[in-house]
Amino acid sequence: MKNTLAKVLLTIFYFCALSILIIQCGKYLINISFIEDFILFMPRWLVFIPLILTVIMNHKLMKSQLIFITVISIFLIFFYLDFSISLPKITKNKSAPSIRLMSFNMSGGDFDSRKLSIQIEFNQPDIMVFQESSHQKLKEALPENWLLSCQQSLCISSKTTSKIIGSQTRRIFDGWGTFAALFELKVNSQTIYILNVHLETPRKAYENIRYGQFNFSLMKKIYEQRYLEATLAKALAARYSPLIIAGDFNMTSDSWIYNESFGEFNNAFNEKGFGFGDTKHTTLLGVKIDHILIGQHFSVVKSWVDIDTGSDHRPIFADILFNPTYQISTGQEN
Repeated sequence: MKNTLAKVLLTIFYFCALSILIIQCGKYLINISFIEDFILFMPRWLVFIPLILTVIMNHKLMKSQLIFITVISIFLIFFYLDFSISLPKITKNKSAPSIRLMSFNMSGGDFDSRKLSIQIEFNQPDIMVFQESSHQKLKEALPENWLLSCQQSLCISSKTTSKIIGSQTRRIFDGWGTFAALFELKVNSQTIYILNVHLETPRKAYENIRYGQFNFSLMKKIYEQRYLEATLAKALAARYSPLIIAGDFNMTSDSWIYNESFGEFNNAFNEKGFGFGDTKHTTLLGVKIDHILIGQHFSVVKSWVDIDTGSDHRPIFADILFNPTYQISTGQEN
């Protein structure tokens, strides 16, 4: 009986791995709508539970298929649990202007402005972008003489003046709030553009599942809104470069919407981070939904996710260099 159950559990593990492989490959080929969210936003570590139980019940079965199981486990760790490994970048162009950027969603949990102030002091960012920000708490945390510019709850802060170029709100969806704001500022005498985003969360469609309620029409509606918001956000900044996109995307980098709308950009943590890089934490779930994306005018030296400040999000940082391969523009490009 025990051996039979172990075989069933191992089969479940294989089936889950195959389903994930299909989803991962399918994101480049076809949009399977909100169905992918079930796999991408579930606690991803759960996929290893059948394997762990198999080890406990029948370790001999594990030994007989060890190589195959090891290959599958490595695939899941790197391509599903999204573990990143990268070596520090050594650049020959040491004189290239650099930027240390921080992005942070302040909402949720019990945010502590004092902890954020300590993080800022320790990491010394050049530019910070915030989502769901409290202006009062931000002013308490920001260093003296730093400037703050906000479009509703989307804010940017630096030592230099920034200008709002444009924004997109949810009025077209009969909602409220700004989900994208484009800022212009100068860094080392170079004009750059930063698109601060906070796209719609899929949580509203799934939070009632724990009570056994499945509202598929709401899931589909929110998925379509998320896609439209991502498309509109990208369009807002389409004519501007050099461009950095940062914020709370409310999607992982292996989702179809992400790859369709932002796949042309380089993801700072995916390229130069180490570890899982989870930026959103709940009791059972850790997931990387906050990103820093760069266009062709930049390269990434290092990226990391910092410690808890009381929010259910973690700040994400990236050290970015101007890429000498591309001529740096002084403003808008058509």
